Amino acid sequence: MKFTLSLPAIVFVSGCAMNEPTPQTTYYLLDPHPAATNTTLEHTRIRVAPILLPDYLKQPNLVMREETNELRLANYHSWADNLGDAIQRVVISESNQLTNAYSFVAHCGVCDTVSISVEHFYPTRGGQVVLAGSFEVAAAGGRAGTSLVRQFSFASPLEKEGYDNAVEQLRQLLTRLSQDIVNQLAVIQSPVSSSATPQPRQSPEEHPPG
Repeated sequence: MKFTLSLPAIVFVSGCAMNEPTPQTTYYLLDPHPAATNTTLEHTRIRVAPILLPDYLKQPNLVMREETNELRLANYHSWADNLGDAIQRVVISESNQLTNAYSFVAHCGVCDTVSISVEHFYPTRGGQVVLAGSFEVAAAGGRAGTSLVRQFSFASPLEKEGYDNAVEQLRQLLTRLSQDIVNQLAVIQSPVSSSATPQPRQSPEEHPPG
């Protein structure tokens, strides 16, 4: 399915140009529901660091990738919150729902840390939503044996047109990223996490950006 972008039209009446009323900006929440937390003291805490974003995602407008490598800003479609903060909250919430062994948090004194760098996060003119980048798991205090760097790349076809649907499907890709993080934590051998056995769900199939 091709993704269409609505642009304001210009109407000409009796030789005079009249602009249609400026469309109202629509704001989108990436995390519309309260975040899930695991608060049991036995849980091993994992800190999700602030998300690293490229410059083109450090602005409020949603972005669409054309069939070429061009990016187009959606003038009247914006994130309701800082995108990096919203992605961090979604990853924390989704990860806490995917395992009962860890407690994912934004702040922690001494704990293993997941750092996420997002390089691609948008719908495409060709009818996909794309999420790609990398994440690193670093042991608390530089402890040896638990560091991991992993690339990720997820894509799915747009089920229907519209930025509201694209935002919902982008969130679903963040769920898949969270699943990947939980799965990787499950195989890391560390003294901190050896007493907790994660119970991750089956990891979804990865797809390259389209």
